[in-house]
Amino acid sequence: TDLFLVAGQSNAVGQGDAAESEEPNFGTAFQIDMSKRLLYPLKDPVGYNDIFTGFQKANSGSFLPALARTLNSRCQRIPLFIHTAKANTFCHSVNSSPQNNWSSGGLLFNQSVNRVNQISALTGKPLSAVIWSQGESDGGAIRQNLITENQYQLALEDLIQRFRTQFGSQLPFFMIRTGRNLAFDPDPGFASVRNVQDLVASVDPRMWMVYDSTFYFPELGWMKDDVHYNQKGLNQLGVASADSICRVLYADDYMADDNLAKQNDEFENECSSGEWTHVSVTEGWNATHLNEFSINESGNGKMIMEPHTTTWYADYKGPLVYKPIHGNFSVTTNVHFSNRAGNNLPFSDYSLAGIMLRTPKELNTGAAGWVAGQENYIFMSAGFASTSHPSCPGCPGPHIEIKTTINSNSQLHIRSVNSQEVLLKVARIGSYFIVMFSTNGGQDFTIAARYHRPDMPDTLQVGLVTYSDWAKVSTYTPIFHNNNNLVQGMSPDPSSNQGVPFNPDLRAEFDYIRFENFYVPGAWLGLDISDSLMVSNQQILSLFNGKGKVSPEYVDAKIWSGLIDSNWMNPLNWQGATLPNQNSRVIIPDCLCSGVFAPVLNSAQQVRSVVIHPGGKLTIGSVGDMTILDDDDLYSYLFGNEGECVIRGTMNIQTMINQSINRGNLQITPSGILQIYDDE
Repeated sequence: TDLFLVAGQSNAVGQGDAAESEEPNFGTAFQIDMSKRLLYPLKDPVGYNDIFTGFQKANSGSFLPALARTLNSRCQRIPLFIHTAKANTFCHSVNSSPQNNWSSGGLLFNQSVNRVNQISALTGKPLSAVIWSQGESDGGAIRQNLITENQYQLALEDLIQRFRTQFGSQLPFFMIRTGRNLAFDPDPGFASVRNVQDLVASVDPRMWMVYDSTFYFPELGWMKDDVHYNQKGLNQLGVASADSICRVLYADDYMADDNLAKQNDEFENECSSGEWTHVSVTEGWNATHLNEFSINESGNGKMIMEPHTTTWYADYKGPLVYKPIHGNFSVTTNVHFSNRAGNNLPFSDYSLAGIMLRTPKELNTGAAGWVAGQENYIFMSAGFASTSHPSCPGCPGPHIEIKTTINSNSQLHIRSVNSQEVLLKVARIGSYFIVMFSTNGGQDFTIAARYHRPDMPDTLQVGLVTYSDWAKVSTYTPIFHNNNNLVQGMSPDPSSNQGVPFNPDLRAEFDYIRFENFYVPGAWLGLDISDSLMVSNQQILSLFNGKGKVSPEYVDAKIWSGLIDSNWMNPLNWQGATLPNQNSRVIIPDCLCSGVFAPVLNSAQQVRSVVIHPGGKLTIGSVGDMTILDDDDLYSYLFGNEGECVIRGTMNIQTMINQSINRGNLQITPSGILQIYDDE
């Protein structure tokens, strides 16, 4: 069991609907009633109205059940939540009422600390982290010129420091970014609060922005009123925050989940067709839109999809075979495409096959229950698109098509490729999606697009799509298309242009579909991954290097063993019996074992990165001089210390932003020098 303090104001209290709140599995999450000293299964409405402190019970749904359910499913934790949140409270002391502010002169902080200490003593468990959702009241005060942005920053930093004074200097502080105030949108006060939260998270190595997408809630329909989130938004917030917390605190447990690998299909067993769901069946439509669908027919080891006249665009829904996939993942397939005859490119415009990630619909009655404007997905496909699309006028086939669709508004781009066989990969990192492809079997990938889609839920329909013959499809209404296989001679045929012939002309052969979990560098948390200036293409490509679950920091690493002595320059102290060089990524693992020496460097050494694990120790001796070189394709830290680093000599770090982090014990003696700078 892990103790989490959930604190802040009304959105931390929860203003949603308990009837729509997620419920953790029995025995996997708890809350405690201190007045009765009893432990209860967690469910909404979370919390207890406390007449002594004013902390409040959820009204009536919160994000905690979704948070708890995901902590348990993703990283096998059993959380016990201490809920100390109250509406209309301030971080800054601008509110003179002590019972309504978290400042050093207010009552809320000490009352929250007392509650934690009581529960910690009762359970014998220390506090694992603070989860903080607050800032709306301070945003209003900034808008009214009662306080400044800088004053709010000082108040927030002081609050974090006071928590760490009470519960340890390494206490993780997880921030949920403040959203918008629709009554004054755009509200300069709320913007200032978000600016401060972003800034503090970027400079505090033990603070993480675990959810940063509340800004988009109004457009997504996830607001209850001007400032409060509805239950759909709270559920999404809880799931995404838990996923981030798992990656920060429980990376090993997070990566131990092999459920993704169980979803792989090499298409070598025709019986696996039963493991795939057709979206037309899920939603109750009368059409599959497929002329042929088979797996391992005649032992060919492929999934074959040959579509009728059909498409995925706007409200048009074509064929999709999928599996429900949750959380972060990458999905890869290799597809060969041709015309139906198998001897050339498809002739019809927009005849392509690929990967789709789609938001599930609450639809099972087909045309009877269908509502326009509800398609939400991302896909990448390969085949023949068009030589006249504005995104690539005159581009010859074959093509890649990438498309993002929000509420049935489809935006697509095409580009030429040089092969009829393409490796397609899509990766999800929270609310960010990376779309990439390779035409040489995965030796080199090209990033085709990055999307920020905070509307996408935790669980998506992920699978394979085909479509063909847009010229004819476009002569039908979406609802008729969706509910009918469009074929020559069908009756009735309500085409708006009977003169356009049917010409479906695609045959797609998929070699496999593979799902992978992967490590997301902690330095990326809170960054806009859709922005290549924050996370470069090379960093992303390095993350997906085809090495499966090997932690990125171990790729091409030199790992200290310390079996002989503490001399860095003794090759026998390194795994593989070779010394690090300027191209090495150095790992200092736990050195606390009997017979293992911690390294001491007493010479000049250049390396690409250094990571010190908990229990590990590195000493730069008085004549030692270490330079950690700037590494443009690094996907982890240049310098990451979670153990102990003693600098008696010199350490130079040629850093990129967010790539140096100290979470351990860093000692710089009077003779020691630490320089961190941008070599450009």
